[in-house]
Amino acid sequence: MIDEVPSIRLEAIHRPDPTLVAALHGTPTGFIVDALGGSGALDYRIKPAIAEQWGFCGVAVTCDCGPADNLA
Repeated sequence: MIDEVPSIRLEAIHRPDPTLVAALHGTPTGFIVDALGGSGALDYRIKPAIAEQWGFCGVAVTCDCGPADNLA
């Protein structure tokens, strides 16, 4: 068992040009996910904190965890 959890530190986060992100605004999520080879979709249970703000477009810092990985 791990006694001390190792810390994860991001030195640099490379973000796309804001105009590229803005160009995707209004595009159905399924189209974008298909273009990404089926990856990048949020779980359907993830909902906006404010119901009226259902549509959003932006950049996220994500993590790809393998089987039996625990980031808790």
